[in-house]
Amino acid sequence: MPEAIPHFERALQLNPNLAGTEYLLGDALAAQRKLTEALPHFQQALNLATIQGNAALVQTIRERLQAFPLGSPPSQTP
Repeated sequence: MPEAIPHFERALQLNPNLAGTEYLLGDALAAQRKLTEALPHFQQALNLATIQGNAALVQTIRERLQAFPLGSPPSQTP
């Protein structure tokens, strides 16, 4: 999945309103344990999905964010 990150970033440069792509980028970063970097993408995906009326994606993102205590990622280990 790490090889997908630059592609997600490029897609978001071309169209910053892609809620699903924001979510996938956050998920890819979280999979690499880059939780501090992943959180803003999850939050942006949630904002976009809410605005766009994508209830299924909103629910998915909320469930994913529940893994982060108090809405922030756990401490990263080096």
